[in-house]
Amino acid sequence: MRPAVLALAAALAAPACTASDSASCPGTPAATFRFKGPLVPGADALVAAADPFAGLLDCTPDPADPAAPIRYPRLLPPFEARLSYEDGSGAAALCRANGSVLSGARTGERSFSVEADADAAILCDSSCVASLRVVVAGDVGLDGSGEPASFVGILVEVLSETRGACDGCLPAVPDADPPARACAARYALSGAPP
Repeated sequence: MRPAVLALAAALAAPACTASDSASCPGTPAATFRFKGPLVPGADALVAAADPFAGLLDCTPDPADPAAPIRYPRLLPPFEARLSYEDGSGAAALCRANGSVLSGARTGERSFSVEADADAAILCDSSCVASLRVVVAGDVGLDGSGEPASFVGILVEVLSETRGACDGCLPAVPDADPPARACAARYALSGAPP
């Protein structure tokens, strides 16, 4: 059995947004950060308040368990990205130079929530196919002169059964009607200017 899914790490591992790709990042730049963070359980105080999927069980309950069907790295590989927003509409984006853009909303003056879906992933073996959704949510902190100085929030990757038999890979969603299988990997995300 092969451990699944590090699509998140692959999607975020390319170079940061730069001035040369500013046309591909919609809206007004808010800040560029180098992001990083540890894998944490959903109930961890670092992410619990910001977790948009609080009802989902952890994909990797014990990161030290080599037999876990889904394994995530204990530390999110660092990546750079730019947050931007559109005046008036509330739209926001987190942009990568590799072309990946997470889209969403500016949920407050300095708060953002953006996401992207990815192609189906094969988990455990070819009999389990899951969809992949990545969400980044958090707040930009300012320094004494009012310039962006930090980001604190959460990065969540959600795996949801789309077809096949995923009972050996994904836990049942509590109280789901109809029954469903899904889990989440959560990183306590922090960012600083590069």
